[in-house]
Amino acid sequence: MRLQILAISVLPAILFPSLHARTAEEGRDSLFVLEASVTSDTGLQLDAASALRAGRNWNTVISGNVSGNIRTFDRNGDGYSDVPGTLKFSIANGWSYRSDRGTSICFGVGVRQDARHGGQAGYDRNAYMDMMRTGRWELQLPWGADITERSVGGGLKAVVPVGSGGSQDLVMEADYTYQDLDSWAGGTEFLSDRHSSRIGLFYRNRINESHEFGLGLEGRHDRYGEDFLRYLTMTVQGNGETVVSDLAQAGVSGEYTFRHADRLTVNAVLEGNWYNTVEEGERHFRMSPRLDLKYSPDDRVSVGVYGRRSLEYSGGLADCLQVLATGKTFMGDYLAHTLEDSWTCGGKVTVYLPFGASSDTGFSAGYSRVWHSRQMVVDYEYGNSASDATRIWFYSLDGRRSFSDNFLLEFNVMPVERFAVKASFLYTDARIELRGAEYPVEKPLVERFRGELDLQYATLRDKWIFGFTASVHGPSRIYNFMEDDVDADGNLLYRNGRTPVYPFLSCRVTRKFRLVDVYLGGENLTDFRQKNVVLGSVRDGSGAISGRQPSFDASVIWGPLAGIRIYAGVRFSLDRQER
Repeated sequence: MRLQILAISVLPAILFPSLHARTAEEGRDSLFVLEASVTSDTGLQLDAASALRAGRNWNTVISGNVSGNIRTFDRNGDGYSDVPGTLKFSIANGWSYRSDRGTSICFGVGVRQDARHGGQAGYDRNAYMDMMRTGRWELQLPWGADITERSVGGGLKAVVPVGSGGSQDLVMEADYTYQDLDSWAGGTEFLSDRHSSRIGLFYRNRINESHEFGLGLEGRHDRYGEDFLRYLTMTVQGNGETVVSDLAQAGVSGEYTFRHADRLTVNAVLEGNWYNTVEEGERHFRMSPRLDLKYSPDDRVSVGVYGRRSLEYSGGLADCLQVLATGKTFMGDYLAHTLEDSWTCGGKVTVYLPFGASSDTGFSAGYSRVWHSRQMVVDYEYGNSASDATRIWFYSLDGRRSFSDNFLLEFNVMPVERFAVKASFLYTDARIELRGAEYPVEKPLVERFRGELDLQYATLRDKWIFGFTASVHGPSRIYNFMEDDVDADGNLLYRNGRTPVYPFLSCRVTRKFRLVDVYLGGENLTDFRQKNVVLGSVRDGSGAISGRQPSFDASVIWGPLAGIRIYAGVRFSLDRQER
């Protein structure tokens, strides 16, 4: 079963900037959108959004979403649901104000909840707690997962023109988000709450058409409260006490942009930040430069290069929840928050070609390299040692190497009117030097390549739109404990220690009417599915794999789980112009 929680960033005032823009700039009195869809795996979704003019200078947007599935399926017959049962909802409201003198204010609030339940039928987390209290370790309880995430937050952004001519702005931004995570997987409990706040003050000056600069002050604070308790076979890990982590940073920034006609753009940024939590013995103040350059010698060629340093806090369990779906013991700093330090550089060349029915026919080639000097590592292998197959280690990179090289090719063309063709190919070589290893090894479960072809055709006035996408996913290295995994017939699943190459096909047909769009589509039309998602060698009396054994692992997801998926939906849009 896939354990996945989507990170939520709540900035409600700009959740739907396109609706704000269409209402304010096009003179609309209101804009309303309602969309409903259903899928063959009993999934249902309803989305609604409305933008309203609330006066001469005010606009507001309110949006909501409800989605979930009625039931789950076990098509491969392993006793575990292929995808979790879900129930999600969210609602947000944003307001914007713009005065006659150019002052603008945006603010809003939003809430969201995401609940997931999967695994074996009859899973009850309270039964694991009773087993712990009574000491009846011989009980073979169904394994499953219950994860609920809630968030609420608000944001504010104000832009005030200063000086004359409208070339200078003072910008103030502030936002706050509270997130609550209640997750259970088998006999593992991980509870987390997070308070995130940010405030910034920025000054921008557009000197002329060629020169622009900005200065800024910004501060951030994140407070984590994390509880961890894990019931394994005859052992208990963690004490269930709350571990509080305060992560703060404050700094200054400067930005300069140079433009020369439409040929050259240079953007340079230098940030200096103080971080309260760093590795022992390291300095708290770090500089983060960024440089982006785009040059077009003529209308047919564009060249871009870039480089930047990124500094971000990363948690152990907080950012790697899939490890909860294992029976392995956690080792190291699994509740630590590491200040990750990475550098990225690369470039892209685009050549526009003189054929096709549109002006954007072109070919692009790009390369980027990312390397880490500090990184949180979640190590299933610990130096490829078979003796550590029952453990997962959490540790900092500590000077070892971690990098990836990425090569990208893209081609766009419209051979005839209303028929668009896009093709892309991405090749990735990602490597990491684990503890105990003599050299960097290929990062597990990272696709070596991916190719995609997208075709879209629209009839006159877009009454009918036909879309088709075909992609091929390359192999990736598996973990060493998967090397002996076999299918139902006893054949090795992963030859040469790699996942198989597999295709993924999808299509969609849309019919547009005056106020309503109706669409029908399908995904994973080849019905390719990952085999043996739930790994483990010890089974209970019913033949199901015991989730408390060290060999149990349901966290290794590299391919589709649900097979063919058909969906249909309807979208209603209503624009009301001002009279």
